[in-house]
Amino acid sequence: MRPLLPILLVAALPACSLVLGNGHKAEFESPVEFDTEGAEGIRIEGVNGRIVVEAGPEGAIAGTTKYYAKAATAEAAAARVGEMGWDSELDGSTLVVTLRRPSDSRREYGASLTLAVPASWQVDADTSNGSVRVEGAFPKVLIATSNGRIDVQSDGVVRARTSNGRIEYLGGSQDFDLRTSNGRVTAVLEGDFAGSGRVRTSNGPVDVECTGNLAASVSMSTSNGSRRVRGPEPAGDGKLDLETSNGSIEVRHVGPGEAPAPAESPAASTR
Repeated sequence: MRPLLPILLVAALPACSLVLGNGHKAEFESPVEFDTEGAEGIRIEGVNGRIVVEAGPEGAIAGTTKYYAKAATAEAAAARVGEMGWDSELDGSTLVVTLRRPSDSRREYGASLTLAVPASWQVDADTSNGSVRVEGAFPKVLIATSNGRIDVQSDGVVRARTSNGRIEYLGGSQDFDLRTSNGRVTAVLEGDFAGSGRVRTSNGPVDVECTGNLAASVSMSTSNGSRRVRGPEPAGDGKLDLETSNGSIEVRHVGPGEAPAPAESPAASTR
């Protein structure tokens, strides 16, 4: 790995403190910018916070972050927040961005991050406790969170994992894998689909809509719920594998030779 690349904090806002029943919580918000020299992809390693990645111009990564930390006093909470930041290093051609934790990590802390990333980059986002949203024409999107929902809008390869939360996908990917241990999975496939798609949830319904022709064999498995295909019987070289242990499964498509329906983001009404 190359040495740390500098992080620029511009016009940082002063920390504010909130009084809680068991102490104080300090918050601090700041713009962030990262050096992109030599990088062609990004991996974000967060803790206890939301990650949002959107497509931006080539040659620059910029956004905002909000840190928080709790402590017994306002002064101690502010001091913990002051130790936090985002460290970065170049691993091959991947810019690895990692949350710098306070020296005393026994009490609660975390950070949310919103970044604009070049659309030509691969995006890998990982947080231990928080939601993740990625929107853009990225060639590959990898998402993992231990507790939070995932929203993806991208046409590239998509891999999304959460241990507790729903997953919403919109795009024309021909290679996707969406998995949650507890939550609904909704996928809207734009245009014709003849690729490889997999959906897994241990507790929740699965809803897949293809706005064009679903040229794929469809496998549906549920131990407690209905299974339904609305539209012509799917057939083709592709494969769609859908599984839930507790919930219904529904697939909709318009079939070959019919005009595709306009796709609407499944998450639009919840934001």
